[in-house]
Amino acid sequence: MRTIEQLDGAGLLAHADQLAEVLRACVLAGASVGFELPCPREEARAFWLGLHDAVRRGERRLFVVRGADGRIDGTLQLVLAAMPNSRHRAELSKMLVHPRARRQGMAQALLRHAEATARALGRTLIVLDTCSGEPAEGMYLKLGYERCGEIPQFATMPDGRLGASTFMYKLLPRVAAADPGEADALALIAELDGTLQAITGDSGRTQFSADDACGAAGRW
Repeated sequence: MRTIEQLDGAGLLAHADQLAEVLRACVLAGASVGFELPCPREEARAFWLGLHDAVRRGERRLFVVRGADGRIDGTLQLVLAAMPNSRHRAELSKMLVHPRARRQGMAQALLRHAEATARALGRTLIVLDTCSGEPAEGMYLKLGYERCGEIPQFATMPDGRLGASTFMYKLLPRVAAADPGEADALALIAELDGTLQAITGDSGRTQFSADDACGAAGRW
């Protein structure tokens, strides 16, 4: 069974080497995620260690997906906007799936888990940017994200070539935990059911409530 979990500050430190391995493998495979070749292991590890304080304080929610062997195969961050006028908003950052574990539904599962967490925290808007024309853009569109613009020559690819970035957003329904029968809560449950059904062939439940949403997204 594969599982998704959230790491706290101590968990980040304990798994920094595995996180660095995932990041470096993605860069070596051509992902434009802020780094250029050769992306030394020390540089990748330093990146994760630099997030420790924000993760410890809860400003960044760090999710990892583990394969059947227990290794971390993917990760995603949910960055919570903190200013008074933007506490309804969150940003997705560093969607990374190790090349050894791709085409197994891990990216979609991480994304759904992050969305469920955002809803539970009262966030109603998620924003992100992604490399234009890459497979990730298509996945986000498939899962309900909207394009809001493209900036040419926004960032370099690992080999140094300049590439465009597409900016996207998704409006989330507000789910009231006290009312699991409310229409938005039922829509969230149906959405999570569909994700689990697509990945495993079974929604994995006979009875499900809004209070279970985040937990169900974490195992499949």
